[in-house]
Amino acid sequence: MSLKKKLLNLGVLASIGTGCLFPQIVRASDSEDLEKKTESNYEKTNYLELGANLFGAYASAVFIHEGGHYLAFRSAGDKNPRMNFIPELDLKDKRILFAYVQGVSNLERNPAELSIGYLSGVAATRVSYEIFNIFMEYDKVPRTKFLSTSALFLRMDLPRYVLTSSLKYFFNVEQKGDISNLIDNLFEERYKPYAYIGALAGTAVDLYFDLDEIENHFYNALTGRNEKLKRSDLDKINFNLDIDSGGIIFRWNYDF
Repeated sequence: MSLKKKLLNLGVLASIGTGCLFPQIVRASDSEDLEKKTESNYEKTNYLELGANLFGAYASAVFIHEGGHYLAFRSAGDKNPRMNFIPELDLKDKRILFAYVQGVSNLERNPAELSIGYLSGVAATRVSYEIFNIFMEYDKVPRTKFLSTSALFLRMDLPRYVLTSSLKYFFNVEQKGDISNLIDNLFEERYKPYAYIGALAGTAVDLYFDLDEIENHFYNALTGRNEKLKRSDLDKINFNLDIDSGGIIFRWNYDF
């Protein structure tokens, strides 16, 4: 078995294994006021579980993102693109490459094919999130801590790329990312500021319309309660973070 296949299998197994860490909810009721009932809850998460959830969710998102690039290369005629997940030091550009897909052939690509290649990573994570979220909406997939964390990583992949690329552009930081490559491919230099502003505005609108979904995933990623709350209920939740010798404790209270 080649090294690439071993790494791919390791990534899949790691993602599946971390999903087996099911949450244990501990609930404690405070004294009840006759006029208002407020329930105090806490979820104790040890460092190992928190780290495993974050690593597994990140690894899954990276695997799907780079998988999108891989399929785009294959569809463009590159029969054997290189897919790498081991961090490498790029001495030429003086940067660390954590994960990437690289074509190994000298195929000529037109601007449309290049644009599809640049967009394929964030498109793969976004489509995966939408499918994933539909299964959650219809209770086909439980909202566990790990799965909710995975949903967050998938959902925030595109906004993260747009935000980081835009900041680097406006602060004149050299970059070679999916969004920056896409804009370089499609726009002349004088139109690039407007392209980045448009991308930021579109991302802001996109996040606004999905805000309830994102907050619900965040809520379940911390609590693992496997429930979807309404906007009016989400606004009433307050989180506090405590750290003790046994791990991290997320405390929340609400009134609904």
